[in-house]
Amino acid sequence: MTQPYSTTPSSLKDFDAFVCASMQDWNVPGLALAIVKEDAVIYSQGFGKRNLAQDLNVTPRTLFSLASCTKAFTATALGILVDEGKLDWDTPIKHYIPWFKLYDAFATERITTRDLLTHRSGLPRHDLVGYNASCSRRELVERLQFLEPNKDLRYEWQYSNLMYMLAGYLCEVITGQRWEDFIQQRLLTPLGMTDSATSTRDAQQSADFALPYEEVDGEIREGKFVESNAMAPSGMGSIFSSGEEIARWLLLQLNKGRHGTTQLISESQMTQIHRPHIPGPDTQILDGLTFSSNAFGWRVASYKNHRVVQHAGGIDGFSCLVTVFPDDRIGVVVLTNKDRCYAPLPITMTACDRLLGLEENPWNEQVKRGYAFAMKMLAVQVQPTLKHVPGTSPSHPLAAYTGKFAHPGYGVALVQQDSDQLTFTYNARTFPLIHYHFDTFEIEGLLDIESSTKMYLSFTTNVNGEIESLAAKLEPQVKAIVFTRVADVQRQEEVGE
Repeated sequence: MTQPYSTTPSSLKDFDAFVCASMQDWNVPGLALAIVKEDAVIYSQGFGKRNLAQDLNVTPRTLFSLASCTKAFTATALGILVDEGKLDWDTPIKHYIPWFKLYDAFATERITTRDLLTHRSGLPRHDLVGYNASCSRRELVERLQFLEPNKDLRYEWQYSNLMYMLAGYLCEVITGQRWEDFIQQRLLTPLGMTDSATSTRDAQQSADFALPYEEVDGEIREGKFVESNAMAPSGMGSIFSSGEEIARWLLLQLNKGRHGTTQLISESQMTQIHRPHIPGPDTQILDGLTFSSNAFGWRVASYKNHRVVQHAGGIDGFSCLVTVFPDDRIGVVVLTNKDRCYAPLPITMTACDRLLGLEENPWNEQVKRGYAFAMKMLAVQVQPTLKHVPGTSPSHPLAAYTGKFAHPGYGVALVQQDSDQLTFTYNARTFPLIHYHFDTFEIEGLLDIESSTKMYLSFTTNVNGEIESLAAKLEPQVKAIVFTRVADVQRQEEVGE
């Protein structure tokens, strides 16, 4: 653990003890914390381990995944293009990408960059399309037309990583540069964030990076990095940064787009990025903290009459929170190397209580109660309800169910036989299929809401009695996604078909 800055105010002098206690409370392997106020970094420390097996400490320069906190970088990149007259927030995407198409014809013609960044496209998450996908960014954009919406355009906020992927692709179309290169050249390098990386591979080339961890039955285990792919503009596999370097990003927010003497993005566009645009989900489960609306890559909240701009990030093995109190000129970042970890929120808000001179809430207790309830409700929402019919068996031998199955939006899934069991492989992840009843099988963990979440996959036959398709609720908010069997050309040639 490093020592706090000499400019640390008295309200934070013993804050390291609180952080250590919170880490123990939440079973966190490693954590980095930076706090800025006015124009200075007033606190920057590393806690715990970035690598448990090698007993390596977290430092203020240790790289962690920012996960969805990357979205604010994507929004800022587009704001720079607006400053340069190359993009308008309210011009339809089709103006910039003529071949662009969504499932809904009206949304295709009218959806704008503002709609993408405020999660009001009408699409539910459809996260499995992009998670761990190996296709290109353009290919993912082309697939959007086959993904069913569940709401009308601009009707309601619905979080969408795919729309931020599209925003990153839009940046590429306008500039002729990869999103990764534009972010590096126009934001990271000018801010002096020279150790930060725009890919998992580059992050692991650093001399100081954190390994991902997860908690299984109370035990901390090393996990796997999510490899950077087409979804990087949304935060899947990108950006990686440190407490020390995100402090510079926080100062950019407090200084309304200015870094030193350079205005990287205009004050007017920074105002647009921080401005409330559409009501978000009802998350008033913590005392005094209400997320009232969504901005561009941020959520805008009110905390005891103080405006707060905040966004959380979570990806396999990492959880973080970036927070700005623009009017009070306070910024906090908490980075951890633990999957589904809520420690960043109580640590952040306790620091803010102290800096704002407010009565300190028992944040750890509140967050545990609030998020236990929220996750329970979420699990109920996505958990399929299917009455089991006992005493049934599959209608065909297991080998008859194997093969490739394709959906124009979701791509290809593979069903294989492993001894006396079927497996389901999608985007390089393989899951066992457990027979449930008739031609319906059970999968556990694919939706990844929590490890115990189950879903069902059902096979259907054609008029000849052959397995023709499979269907699964890969997106809980729309009807089942139907994959059609792909003909095995080689096998057809072998049997003379």
